[in-house]
Amino acid sequence: MFVIKQHETLTPSEAAGLLGLSRTHLYKILDSGAIPHYVVGSRDRRIVATDLLAYRARMFEAQKRVAESRAHADEADHLALDEFD
Repeated sequence: MFVIKQHETLTPSEAAGLLGLSRTHLYKILDSGAIPHYVVGSRDRRIVATDLLAYRARMFEAQKRVAESRAHADEADHLALDEFD
């Protein structure tokens, strides 16, 4: 469990750790615009914790939808195979 203040900012290393991703992959996500961020100085990036948590929630929901859709497809395949028994 993590305790994060609502307006806390995170470095890419911290954010990647919270998401369980490599920093390289996180930079690709940031570059795509999927997680809002801002630049500090000439190139250091910061991510607002609430933006990171919102992204994580969206990804969990997407994973859940994919898992449910696969479960329904597996169920349909099983039912179709039962017709041949």
